[in-house]
This record gives sequence, structure tokens and C-alpha cells, in this order.
Amino acid sequence: MAVFSALGLRIHFEHAALTWCIVLAALFIVLLIGYVAHVAYTSVVQRTRETMWIGLLFATSALMWIAAVVFGCVLYGSFSSYYNVVSLSTYEAIDPSRTHGETMMDVGRVIFDEGAMLDLSKGGSFSHDEISCVVPITKGAAPLAAYDFWAVGTNCCNSLGSEYTCDNFHDSTVHGGLRLMDENKQVYYRLAVQQAEAHYNIQALHPLFFEWTQDPIGATNKLRDHGLKHYVFGLSAALAVQFAIFAIITVITVKPMPAEEGQSY
Repeated sequence: MAVFSALGLRIHFEHAALTWCIVLAALFIVLLIGYVAHVAYTSVVQRTRETMWIGLLFATSALMWIAAVVFGCVLYGSFSSYYNVVSLSTYEAIDPSRTHGETMMDVGRVIFDEGAMLDLSKGGSFSHDEISCVVPITKGAAPLAAYDFWAVGTNCCNSLGSEYTCDNFHDSTVHGGLRLMDENKQVYYRLAVQQAEAHYNIQALHPLFFEWTQDPIGATNKLRDHGLKHYVFGLSAALAVQFAIFAIITVITVKPMPAEEGQSY
């Protein structure tokens, strides 16, 4: 539980070195139990119930440590987008026609001006295993000197970048953006922006990518809640498996007490 929590929760994001110290300390404890089990098994002529339980303790501890490392890293992947976003700044009343991306490199969440919209006439895309779709966030009909704010999505446009139908594309009341923090996806979105630059003769000096959403704060909380569900499920599953293992072994190994003469049990 300590290893799973350290790897999956915020301590991993803020104090990576301390996190791995906790992981290695737990491994040391597991190996110490293994050493005690080895000594117990090799120092007795006949196996006893006590030595069997020490061996079982080592086996389950090793199993749980491995599971905690694997699923702790998986949990961190689920939480990492949330940690990255909340560690950045939140901006409000941003006019995308007057603001440049280089002045907002630390943005995590943004509320654009009421008149901000998606310019569906200048969409771009890049096809690999899936289609990465981008469309600029603008305000007004006048061309911009630089298109630095882009709404993004996956598999919600055609291969030419037109017919953009990603989340909330048709909702004129939506003016919020949640920063995309996945660097692997950003690579393909940058290539899609380059396609749009070449096709529409526009430029994006410092492109920033956002999920187009009505409530970026609420969307961030959903990321947190999603990670917490995985965390609680992981702890519950570990406790259930550990309890089941020891319950089964107890039933198998515990022998009934012999009845004394004249008594029955």
C-alpha cells in the first residue's frame, strides 16, 4: 500500500527521488523477510507450520511489491495529466486575437473572451495510427498575425483536416480550454498545425493545444476523480487478494483438534 501510494500519488510528481527511496526500502523489507524464510527453511529438519507461514509471508510480500510497482506506475499515468495541469496557471478573459502563445507558456486552464470561437475553415490534421485534428481558436473575422491557440481532438475530422467534429465544436457557448499535456500527442498535433500553416498560408509561432470545453476547472476535477477511483480500487483489490490467499491457506493447513475420549467435537 505504501509503494502503490507513493508511486501513484502526488509525491511521485513533486519528489521523485523520495518516491523511489520508499520503493527500494519496501524491497529491502521484502528481501529481509525472504532471508528469514530461507534461514527458517534450512535450519530445521522437519517443516513446521511456522516456517510455512514465513515462506507464505515472503511470497505474498514479493507478489504485492511487484504489483504495487506495476500498478502504481499505471496509476501515475492516470493522474499525471491532472498533476501537470494544476501545477500550471489559470487565465481568464483571454482574447486569442490579441494574445500570443509565448506570453502564456505556463497556462494550464484558460477561459477565453465571450467572442472566442473555433475557426472551422482552417482545420488541419495529421494521420498516423489515428487522425490528429486541430482547428485554431480565434475571435472576429479578421485574419490573425499568428494562430497560437488550437483546439484538438482525435479521429474527429477527415484526413484533410476539414469537417472538424471534435468535442463541443458546434456549441457557441463554449469558451474554455484545458491544456493538452501529453507530449507524445503534441508531436502529432504540431505536425497537423504545420499542415494547416502550409495549406492556408498562416503561421503559428508558439502553438498551444487545448481540449475545447465549457468548464476547464470541472474537466480537471474529472481527471482527479478518475485517478482516485483507480487508487481506491487498487487498494481494495490488494486487500481482497491478500485476505483471500491467507484465508484459503488457513483452511487448508489448520487441522481439526483431536477429540478426547468420551467427547466429541
